Amino acid sequence: MWKIVFVPALTFGNAVVWHKNKYWETLERTQREVIQFALGCRFNCAKEFLEGEGGLSLFLEREVQSKLRYGRRLKNLGEERWARRLQELKKIMSIKTCWDRRLDRAKRMIGCANKDWEAGNMSDKEIKLLVLEAFEKKWRENMEKKSSLEVYRKHRIKRGGVLGIYSNSGGSGLLADARAGMLNTRTLKNKYKIGEEHCRACNKGREDIKHIILECEAVGGARSIELSSALGLGGIVDKDEVQMSKTRLSLWRNFTWE
Repeated sequence: MWKIVFVPALTFGNAVVWHKNKYWETLERTQREVIQFALGCRFNCAKEFLEGEGGLSLFLEREVQSKLRYGRRLKNLGEERWARRLQELKKIMSIKTCWDRRLDRAKRMIGCANKDWEAGNMSDKEIKLLVLEAFEKKWRENMEKKSSLEVYRKHRIKRGGVLGIYSNSGGSGLLADARAGMLNTRTLKNKYKIGEEHCRACNKGREDIKHIILECEAVGGARSIELSSALGLGGIVDKDEVQMSKTRLSLWRNFTWE
């Protein structure tokens, strides 16, 4: 519903309309809240995780692509068209509007100098690919700064929705927390306030994500697979193993109501 109804309405006229940064920040924050609601995860999951799981482009990404495509279209318009003539007049008079500055910023974001832009004539497909690569690179750089995403960033190659992983259930929300490295374990709590670390379900071992999903006897015993596979990360997703992880997480949660 968000992608089909709200996004087109909020981005109408994106190519020619200029908004302040605060406007885009508000939209990005709202979109992250939508993804949080859809996944059922905690509010403090890293935004890079939400971007990776949501399968939705950033609003800034949409704006950059729209501005670049329209800027290229302006170059190719006939000289009799008023939009082309107005753009040429601005160049002659050395006038830069907010829209022109926004276009220049979009060029910089894809690593395109002004002289290269004027000399070239990229297709829509080339622009889309360059924008995608620029934002994927930024996404990966930002993930490197988040310790909670240590497992996630090793196995998540690119952003995009994950089919067959999430469902409208408590276990699904806990799985999202685990993939984001933000499952509400004692190990996580001890990063902020020193306390006990033993597992509340089996009283053995440190209560962390790996212990709960792979080792805890109270929720099913040992599993001889990698944590990434149990979380549905990596190449081929084993849905049975992922479902088992959801079940174990749900059982563990029953032991930890406080």
